[in-house]
Amino acid sequence: MDNDYLLISKIRKGICIDYWGNGKCGAFKDIDNSCMYRFVEYDINKGEISFLNKCHDRNLPVFATGYIGYLIKHWGEDVEKINECYFNYRLNEYVELNNPELDSWKRNLRKEFFAKYKKWENGWVKQSESILEFLSDRESEIIKAYTYRYFRYVNLFIKENKNCSGFDIAIKILKQGKKVARKGWNGKGMWLKLAKQNVTGIDKNSFNAIDFENDGLWAMLPCICMKTATGEMLPGWSASQTDMLSEDWVIVE
Repeated sequence: MDNDYLLISKIRKGICIDYWGNGKCGAFKDIDNSCMYRFVEYDINKGEISFLNKCHDRNLPVFATGYIGYLIKHWGEDVEKINECYFNYRLNEYVELNNPELDSWKRNLRKEFFAKYKKWENGWVKQSESILEFLSDRESEIIKAYTYRYFRYVNLFIKENKNCSGFDIAIKILKQGKKVARKGWNGKGMWLKLAKQNVTGIDKNSFNAIDFENDGLWAMLPCICMKTATGEMLPGWSASQTDMLSEDWVIVE
C-alpha cells in the first residue's frame, strides 16, 4: 500500500520532500503523537537548522486531526479495525473526561457522547480538508472514501447501541423492577431481574434435620436472579469482570 499511496506514507513517516501535490517543500510532524499533523516548511534560504527548530513548534497550524489524522497514523492497517479503535478511543476519552464531574453518576455519558460526537468529528474533518492539497488526486479520493465509510460505521453503531448502557445503569434499572440483559450473551432468552425479599419454602431433603427450622419457610434476601437459556431461574447471579465492564446492557421488555 505504501507504493500506491506514496505521499500519505511520507506524511506518516515525517519525511521531508519537495514534491507535495501543491508544490511545497517540507514535512508533516505529529509533535505530541496525538494524530495532529502540522506542516513544517523547508526554506532553502534559511537552511536545515531553522527547519529543525520549527519541527517542535506547536503554534504551527494543524492540517490533519480527528479521524483523518488517526487514519494517516495507522495507514496500511485494516480499515475496519481503524474505524472501531478510533471510535472507541473517542468514546472512552469522553467518558474518562466527564467521570470526575459531580453529577456524572446520574448522567448517561454514552448517550451524551452519541448525541454530540458527529458534530465534533465533522468539524475535525472540515479542518483536515487542507491536507488534501498536499496529496495526489487518487490519495485525496481514497481519504474521502474512507471518511465516508467511517461515518456510515458511526451511524450504524449509534443506531444499534443508542439504548445500551453500562453496568452501573443496569443496576439502577434492576432496582426499578425492570429486566435487563447483555446484547453480548450468546444464550437466547436470558435476562436478569431483582428478586425482592420474601418467604420461600426450602426442600427438606437439601438440609440436615438439625439445620431445618421454621417449618421449611425461610426469609430470602433480595438478590439478582437470572433466567437461563434453558429456562431455569438462577438466584444469586454474580457478574463477571466482562459483565461489569461491558457497555451493551439493554432493557428487556
